[in-house]
Amino acid sequence: MREHDPETPQVRRILVALDASAYSLAALHEAVRLAVAMSAEIVGLYVEDVNLLRWAELPFTRVVRYPADKDADIDRRHMEGHLQRRALQARKALERIADEAEVSWSFRTVRGQVTAELLHAALEADLVALGRASYPRPRRIRLGSTARAMVAQAPHVVWLPASEEPEPFAPLFITYDGSVLARQGLLLAEAIADDRPLNCVLIGQGERLAELQAEVQEQVGPARARRVTFRQLASFDTGRLARIVSMEKGAGLVVAGDLPPLDARAFETLLDELDCAVLIVR
Repeated sequence: MREHDPETPQVRRILVALDASAYSLAALHEAVRLAVAMSAEIVGLYVEDVNLLRWAELPFTRVVRYPADKDADIDRRHMEGHLQRRALQARKALERIADEAEVSWSFRTVRGQVTAELLHAALEADLVALGRASYPRPRRIRLGSTARAMVAQAPHVVWLPASEEPEPFAPLFITYDGSVLARQGLLLAEAIADDRPLNCVLIGQGERLAELQAEVQEQVGPARARRVTFRQLASFDTGRLARIVSMEKGAGLVVAGDLPPLDARAFETLLDELDCAVLIVR
C-alpha cells in the first residue's frame, strides 16, 4: 500500500469489541485482515456487563432454555462464571486468529456498562470494529443497541463488518467529496477491498465531479484506477445511497467525507437497510 497523505492519520491501533458471538468473531476476522494490510495492532476488549450481574441478583431472574422444557435459576455467581467463560473464549479466538496472521495483539477484560467502556477505550484507538448485534436475530440483522451507540458517538472510525462473507467479486462502495476524511476513507477502502472493484460515489455537481474523479484516480494509482467505477450524487442522500449499494449487491460501504448533519434515525435506517459491511469515517 502506498504512503498515506500527510494530512490523513494512519490506522495503527484497532479496537475490537469481543463477546464470543458470531458477529463479533466476524468483526475480529476483518479487523485482523485490515491490521495486516496497514501494519496495525489489534486490541481486543471484553466487557463484563454490570447490567447482567445486577439482573442475576434479582429473585425472579431465570434462564429460559429453548427448545428445552425447563427453566433454570441463575444468581450472580453463575452469571460471573458465564461472563468469565465467554471472555476466555473471546481471548482464545483473538489469540488464534491474530497469531495465524502474525499480527500484534493484546486483550483485556473490564467490568462496567458495555457502551460506556467501549467509548472510553475508543479514545485510544484509530478504528473500532464490532458486530452489528450480540445475539442471533431473525432475518435481516438490525443494529443492536451497542452498535447504534458506537455509530453515533465513537470519536474516530467505526467498522461494522458483515456477518457473512460476500460474493468474491462484489464491489466495495465509498462516498467521496474530496475532503481529508474522504481521502482517509479511500485509503481504508483500498485496504479493505483487496481484489474487489471499487465503486466510488462522488458527492458533488457540475465541473466539480470531474475534479473529484481525477483526485480518486490519482490517489489509487494506475493499476487500481482501471477497476474503479464512478457514480454520482448531487448531495449525500441516505435513501439513494442504500438503493445503489443494494441493487449492485455491494460487499460493503465506506461512508467518508464532510457529511452534513444527519438525523440519527435516517443514518440508522441506512445501516438497517444494508446487510453488507459498513465503515464510517469521521
